[in-house]
Amino acid sequence: MEFDRNHIVSRGYIRNWAVGDAVACEFVPGGRRLSLAPSQVCVRSKFYARSPTAEGVRTAAAAERARGSVENMALPLLGDLVGRWPLEDGRDRAWVALWVAMTLCGSPRSRREIPRNTERFFAHLDRERPIFAGVTAGHRGEFSEPDYELDAMFAEVSTVASVIGQMHWTLLTFGRPALVSSDHPITRIRWTRDRQRDVGAPDLLLLDSSEVRLPIGPRAALLLTWADADDRVEVKRAARHHIGLLNRGAWVQAERHRFWQPGTTPSGVDDRRAGKPIARELFRGYDPERSSLRLDVALEWCKRRRHGQLATGPIGGDDRAVVTTWFEQGGSGGPRIVAERHDREHAEAFADFVL
Repeated sequence: MEFDRNHIVSRGYIRNWAVGDAVACEFVPGGRRLSLAPSQVCVRSKFYARSPTAEGVRTAAAAERARGSVENMALPLLGDLVGRWPLEDGRDRAWVALWVAMTLCGSPRSRREIPRNTERFFAHLDRERPIFAGVTAGHRGEFSEPDYELDAMFAEVSTVASVIGQMHWTLLTFGRPALVSSDHPITRIRWTRDRQRDVGAPDLLLLDSSEVRLPIGPRAALLLTWADADDRVEVKRAARHHIGLLNRGAWVQAERHRFWQPGTTPSGVDDRRAGKPIARELFRGYDPERSSLRLDVALEWCKRRRHGQLATGPIGGDDRAVVTTWFEQGGSGGPRIVAERHDREHAEAFADFVL
């Protein structure tokens, strides 16, 4: 069948760790280690398949087509990010943000949250709007079907990408191939201690994170923060202890596969300091809970977009453009944030998924 095997993490991303055509891989659970081709890692059977057609066919063609359009643009940028840094072109930044967002939104972990969020929504409806809840009761089964779950995952991608595009990006590099990755490579460190907030849409989870970590290869990682600092900065050489802080997250979040460069040994995966913020070492006084113009602007933007979507309805009116921003220190007027809007190709990537 077409697209029966779906990569939940792009094969081109996994190739960044390959020597020849293989990565070192550990299976979870069990700890069995093998050398595998990237095509065999981070795969789920029919994970992005839609509901059955009248003929009983389930295809993942729509999701794979959308993901492929982003991968074609973003993966070459990720593969040569050190050489291209800093990303001066906002369009390139938007493509990378889309890839990070689709990896986050399209993960098994995010998909498992959808039934829970749906259940909370209907419980609220039953309490607060019982008449409307009664009218819609006969349609609730539709919210457990694959089509709804796919829409719920991918309709969020452009909003999540815009939140990522408004964060500060730091590229950390290492002198040796030390970083690992997994089928859940993105790690968040919260700025809030309220664990009740650690539930909900991916964009809200990002807004609650003081930093987001993503290894992009065995020698480099992206660190996304809410620091009020210049976006166009040079590559930063990471400290030795950052290996454990970065590796621990991807390692413990793995569900089926952890992988790294062949010929190296994973290090720092047992580092219990993984929740320690890296950003506070890089940005003096960094504390988004107390002060962050960048976070304030992103919160306001997210609020406006969500209100705009509610006002126009789900068909033909929602805004799929990806927004990136540049932080400028400014003159006498103080710091300011300049936004760029990227529609057309960026907006069309997941246009088939509409809630």
